[in-house]
Amino acid sequence: MCMLAGYVSNGSKGRKLSSILLEALQLQEPYWGAHATGIATIHDGELHLEKDKGHVARVRETTEIESLEGDIGIAHSRYGIGHWRPELNTKEKAHPFFDCKRRFALMHNGDISNYREIWAELEGRGHRFSSKSIESDGPAITDSEVAAHLLEEELDKGMSVGEGLAQICSRFSGTFLLAAIHRDSPETIWVANWHQPLAIAQGEGEALFASHEIGFEGVKDDLTRVFYPPKNSLITLNPDRVEVRPLLSTRRVPRVRTDVEVLGEEIVKILQRKGEREFSQIDRDLGNAGWSKALSISPDEFAELRRDGVDIVREYIEALNRLVRLGRVVQQIVRRPEAGIDDTPRYSYRLA
Repeated sequence: MCMLAGYVSNGSKGRKLSSILLEALQLQEPYWGAHATGIATIHDGELHLEKDKGHVARVRETTEIESLEGDIGIAHSRYGIGHWRPELNTKEKAHPFFDCKRRFALMHNGDISNYREIWAELEGRGHRFSSKSIESDGPAITDSEVAAHLLEEELDKGMSVGEGLAQICSRFSGTFLLAAIHRDSPETIWVANWHQPLAIAQGEGEALFASHEIGFEGVKDDLTRVFYPPKNSLITLNPDRVEVRPLLSTRRVPRVRTDVEVLGEEIVKILQRKGEREFSQIDRDLGNAGWSKALSISPDEFAELRRDGVDIVREYIEALNRLVRLGRVVQQIVRRPEAGIDDTPRYSYRLA
């Protein structure tokens, strides 16, 4: 899991792009993120990128990320699942990524489980991976970077960005949401989402997206619409319109209904047994058994949903926020060493 944001406008609001995107990430990063931070923008017809390991506050100090200009950009806060060793959390593994020809920038949320076979194909065709590193157990890349190089090949065939995203998503297994900007289309953000958390917002002459609507906090007074688009969607954001259409006609979105109250009670039981726990710890503590109760399915059925790339993060956050509103649980931000960063922010919860 990671936390993402994007913004496009016609410039009429006079907002500072980097400030909007950094605030959106900083509000979201204590959930799942903060191992690395990056922003890609388009300004004066060129792509610009700043990224580094660490949370927003750290990357403000180590890069020129606040100087990025323009009216369109995408931003990423990385949570390196399985890559917590400090030597594996590098600037090169941070998102977004460019294609080899530096035409577009792309970022990913999720886990592409079949990336190794795709990576081998792409390397065989001459693609070079900026995230590649040599580790003690052999070479590795960030799974997300295969999406950038696959999309590059589809554009070389004459496909549009939207067509290319749909095509490459048909090859992926696991969990995925892809977001991209292209230097030749400086008023469009594309988002291809199978089943990851995603909120869309619109204002006069501007459109935004974030993994969770808390990312809109800084501009919420100017918004005219906030909504959650359907899963399995291809979305285009322009300053004056947002369009949503199906992404993969060959895949059916599983029907799941989460009982937030039941999920909340399972969370309370965990806090009663284990005391204060962080956001990701509670998710693991719930396991297939706890989650299946909230969905009224068997643990095996829930495990199958996870294998199909189904994610229920929005409902999980909703259950935690509900407990906080009811005064049953206290939420705070704690800081701890993670992935070589000494003060990674994490939401933590305890019984009131």
